Amino acid sequence: MGKKDDRTASQDKLAGREPGLSVVATGMRIDGRLDTNGVVKVEGMVSGSIRAERQVLVAKGGIVEGDILTREAVIGGEVRGAIYADERVEVQAGSQVNGDITTKRILLQEGGEVNGHLRMEDPKALAREPGAAELPTGDQAAELPTGDQAAELPTGDQGDGRQSEAEAEGSEAKPDSRISWQPPVGQGVPSD
Repeated sequence: MGKKDDRTASQDKLAGREPGLSVVATGMRIDGRLDTNGVVKVEGMVSGSIRAERQVLVAKGGIVEGDILTREAVIGGEVRGAIYADERVEVQAGSQVNGDITTKRILLQEGGEVNGHLRMEDPKALAREPGAAELPTGDQAAELPTGDQAAELPTGDQGDGRQSEAEAEGSEAKPDSRISWQPPVGQGVPSD
């Protein structure tokens, strides 16, 4: 069957036909990896990685629990995993990404939420293997605490001047000159 599938794909390419649109409809759940050379639209739920050469669309109400690897990603629902997009990522209002994003360009609409790191670089997403952990390299690795250093990291009011809720109960907050006041949005800074 592999040879027949290869011939069909070659014939489609010669005939000028583009890869199709695959839809994970509302109420549908897919467990496992999705891989296509076209476009994937998720209206339901995918529990696994998605690799689409052209585009991944996560519609409002759609959920992806896994990494997304594509050329372009448009997120209107929820993603719980990393996004690697060769060209661009769009995070729409009301959507949520709980994971890192690596792409060349990003559009984050007001009301869209990203809980993770953003890397503006060429991710080579389509060459990446889904689920591959991204480890810090070079200078990034040198900045991470290790061994005894990690155990000595300050907590509570030892390092940043703020107290945990447990420490603040029954005691006054200590002023810290490093924390500066900023006016609420739309209000000016008071003059002395």
